[in-house]
Amino acid sequence: MISKYYPSKVLLFGEYLVLSGANALAIPFDKFKGNFTFDNVETDPIIDEFYNFLKSQDWYSLNTEFNISKFNYDIKSGLNFVSNIPIGYGIGSSGAVSAAIYERYFTPQKSEDLFQLKKILAQIENFFHSSSSGIDPLVSFLNNPVKINSDSTIEKTKFSFSNYSDFDFYLVDSGTSRTTAEYVKIFKEKMSNSTFQNEFINKAISINNTLINDFLGINEKQVFEKFKEISHLQFHYLSEMIIDPITALWKNSLNNKDISIKLCGAGGGGFYLAICKKEIELQELYHTIRFIKLKN
Repeated sequence: MISKYYPSKVLLFGEYLVLSGANALAIPFDKFKGNFTFDNVETDPIIDEFYNFLKSQDWYSLNTEFNISKFNYDIKSGLNFVSNIPIGYGIGSSGAVSAAIYERYFTPQKSEDLFQLKKILAQIENFFHSSSSGIDPLVSFLNNPVKINSDSTIEKTKFSFSNYSDFDFYLVDSGTSRTTAEYVKIFKEKMSNSTFQNEFINKAISINNTLINDFLGINEKQVFEKFKEISHLQFHYLSEMIIDPITALWKNSLNNKDISIKLCGAGGGGFYLAICKKEIELQELYHTIRFIKLKN
């Protein structure tokens, strides 16, 4: 067994808006993670497909080298990637395996050059998504929170949920997996509407960017207020991305001073994100929905 684990990723803020030039903030979350094993059983066929994809790419143009022979040898030795990261939940199941592939089989890049590193990782993850941003595998590889700025620069950042004295943050399990591409397509269709641009995008970007700054600065009152504003906008303009049983919970939260919910990635299933006052026991109030507290 190879002992190093690669964590999942949670996109806290910036979902969809990052496509329009907003800032975004993503963090590693090691409750869900994966690692390589040599378990002496038949290798997952997708590993062979991955190998064929990787050896067909032009890595020279990205100033890195792919160790084809090492990967091929490991495949024949029973290589597998074992993970508890749920697939289709928007928390980087393919990002974790892409990060693991990069670290084991590619010439390492200086981690300070995050833009170049993201490009290489995006090329690797293209096997799964055809057009990866590279953010998921970058967060998994660095195992560090990452802020994506409106000018496309990327920076590592630091914070701890333990610094929040009044609120906790939760992943909210919809109980349904989804395909990101389907909902990105819906969003892009909405983008062609000028009213949507003016009433949602422009407002939401401003709120989102302020929210990220307040979040990193542990300005709790402002974080809750901005989170609530985003929640209202998403409920009104991105209702297609909100499904049962989340719809009823979200609707109940809109005028609730103790809890607020927003998308956590593409929506349409997978995980959603909630902020809640610490004294509130969400699991007791909504016992049919699974809540996972975010910690680091």
